[in-house]
Amino acid sequence: MPEELQGDELSQGYGSPKPIPYVPYASSPQLPGVPSYIGSGEANALPPVPPVLSSPPQASIVSGGSSVQKRSRQGRWITISILAVLLLAAVASFFVIRYVSRSTPDKTLDAFCNALQQADYQSAYDQFSAKLQHTVSEAAFAAALSQDKVTACTHGTTGDSANSVTNDLKLVHASKGINNDVVMLTKDSNSNWKIDDIYKQT
Repeated sequence: MPEELQGDELSQGYGSPKPIPYVPYASSPQLPGVPSYIGSGEANALPPVPPVLSSPPQASIVSGGSSVQKRSRQGRWITISILAVLLLAAVASFFVIRYVSRSTPDKTLDAFCNALQQADYQSAYDQFSAKLQHTVSEAAFAAALSQDKVTACTHGTTGDSANSVTNDLKLVHASKGINNDVVMLTKDSNSNWKIDDIYKQT
């Protein structure tokens, strides 16, 4: 029986087959800092997915809004400060202009003298107080001075702290005549200084 002989010869020549030794599966190399998720009974488990947090974007939006509000407040304070400075400057300028342009006894006498030298008797008459205008009319005043025109007019200097002051007035006429007069000035209800009386020095 050839087949049997061949089988015996094969078994006698090679002997019985040896069992293959057990080789365990080599685990994949562990990377440093990466946790291992393979444990007993969890070979196919997946790593947990971290939850998506929306807090950081909201915090960024809130932070950006706070910065914008801060800049807006700073802008408002700068604008208010500039307006306050401009307002103070305007008020100060108003009082300075009012002080410089205020009526004084010397300004009234300057206007009176300039008008007399230019033969502008109406303007000179306007420097009289209401009481003095009731004493002499503009026509009589102009007629008296037009007969011997004033060529020079000078006066002294006075303050304006009181409600009435006196000053010296010197008129030089075309005829070379000279009048050394005393002028009394008063402040009217509008705080304008007016000539209230003129009389010769004694």
